[in-house]
Amino acid sequence: MKLFKNLLIMTLVILSLASCSKKDPKDSLEKETKISENDKKDSNDSKEKFVEKKNKDEKKNKNDEEKKDLNKDKDSKDKKENPKDKKEEDEPSNKDSNSSQNTSISEKDYKLFKDIYMEMENYEDEDTAYNEISKKHNMTVEELKEFMAQNSDAASERLMEEVENDFKLKDNYAEEFKEEIKKAAINEILALEKKGDLSSENLTVQLYTNELVKDKNGETYEFNYGVFGSVTLGDSPIDVDLALGFKSLDDLKNSKAGLLTYFSSSGIVKSNIDNE
Repeated sequence: MKLFKNLLIMTLVILSLASCSKKDPKDSLEKETKISENDKKDSNDSKEKFVEKKNKDEKKNKNDEEKKDLNKDKDSKDKKENPKDKKEEDEPSNKDSNSSQNTSISEKDYKLFKDIYMEMENYEDEDTAYNEISKKHNMTVEELKEFMAQNSDAASERLMEEVENDFKLKDNYAEEFKEEIKKAAINEILALEKKGDLSSENLTVQLYTNELVKDKNGETYEFNYGVFGSVTLGDSPIDVDLALGFKSLDDLKNSKAGLLTYFSSSGIVKSNIDNE
């Protein structure tokens, strides 16, 4: 049960649904200036009628503007005399505060939230998970469910930010430590192919995954990069595609890697990732 990952996926999908619409402005000038065909029969009468109508409209508009100004002054005066009323209107109601989601989360609660979700991955049944985990944290099942519900939005938002920042950091490392990663890759290629010394290489480095990867020996790697392209060993050109794991930033800087996957045009295929 991948509840913790599902939470992140759900959050990203919801956020990606945001969209905006545009409205096209409509031209009202034609309606305001159009003169009927009947008025054109007598040009002098039409001009007089038009001028008379225009004057009436201008007078009416002027009166309307004066009324708006009076109402505006009155509203302004009322707001000054009754500031409390406006404050009450602006303040959100707290009647449903128990059912709303928190918009922030403390370090302690955030750590607890993540720990609980990680623990839930060990259970197939959600009810069993809540029963067992609530005991570990000295909570009732109801208290645990309420804690998770109240903090899910804030924890999801923060988790998404952490994942995004982590991805950017590790993706930048692919360029910053490109030569160190290539060196580790070439060492693996030479050890597996055994076809002479490296005479040339055309390799590209990219982030393989920003998640933790565990190999079949139980080793866990925090920094994982893919390397692909071609090399020439002696007189043999070979296409290669491999993934390397580095346990720490120091291992990355020192080209100390563990082989995760390996594919080459020479027919060698290896996978050392623990998929359980």
